[in-house]
Amino acid sequence: MNLPKLSDQQSANSKQRGKAGFTLIELLLVIAIISILISIGLASFSRAQKQTRDRQRQSDLKNIAGALEQFYSDFNTYPDSNSGKIEVYTGVANCTDTTGTADTLDWGSEGIKCGSPEKNYMSQLPADPLSSASYTYKVNGTKQIYCLIVATFEITPDAADQIECPVDSTNYDYVVTSQN
Repeated sequence: MNLPKLSDQQSANSKQRGKAGFTLIELLLVIAIISILISIGLASFSRAQKQTRDRQRQSDLKNIAGALEQFYSDFNTYPDSNSGKIEVYTGVANCTDTTGTADTLDWGSEGIKCGSPEKNYMSQLPADPLSSASYTYKVNGTKQIYCLIVATFEITPDAADQIECPVDSTNYDYVVTSQN
């Protein structure tokens, strides 16, 4: 019986091990392909997040507009504007009665509540999803036309797609105006 020598077994095992692995170039190629796919995926994910925040901004303004229309239905006027924010009067029966205490509402922390007894038009005004910018409210002198404005979207529309605010005749990325 011929048994292979120990050195022959070691030699056979080392040949098998050498053929079972990947070369350095093959590993680098796979890593490069995976890196490219990840970078494409992250870019798409980032764009999807921006679109979602822009849609949230549109939805926020439409919700505020609903509350402003309820306010208009009660008082036949829209609330005042102060530095781009909604302003109502408290301590009086009529929310537009300037003899009351002026309450300038902050985006994201206060709601549209006024009158005596107090009526709640919106429990909390929304804030911009990124908090780096805020919404803007403008009303004309007769308080019959308003604009709720998002000055800039994260995905900027073409200049032709911008919307004009009838209160100041300026174009913005997105505007909701009064229905009257």
